[in-house]
Amino acid sequence: MTFLDSAFWLFMGLITIGVILIVLKLFVPTNKLRLPTQVLFGERHIQDWERKFAWTPVRVDGNNALWLKYYWMRKVYAPAEEDGTFDENSFYYQKVTKIGWYLW
Repeated sequence: MTFLDSAFWLFMGLITIGVILIVLKLFVPTNKLRLPTQVLFGERHIQDWERKFAWTPVRVDGNNALWLKYYWMRKVYAPAEEDGTFDENSFYYQKVTKIGWYLW
C-alpha cells in the first residue's frame, strides 16, 4: 500500500463522515420551536437548549465572559402578535453556564 493509496482512503473516510453528518443534520430535527406551558409575561416561542463550546470569548449569565468551555444557549423569540404569528427575525440568544429554572 503506497502513500497515495492511504491518503485516498483517508480522504474517502472524511468525505463519508461529512455526508453522514449532513444527512443527520437534515433529517434529525434538533431545534424544534416549542411553546412553554406557562410563562410569566405572556406567550413566547422558545427553542430547546443547545450545548455549545466557546472557541472565542462569549458573554454568559449577564456580563460574565467565558472562553474555551462549554455553555448552554437557546433562542427566545419576541412575544406573538395579535393574530398568533411571530416575527422570526426578532429574537435574542439566552446563554448560561448551567441550566436551571428561569422566569421565561
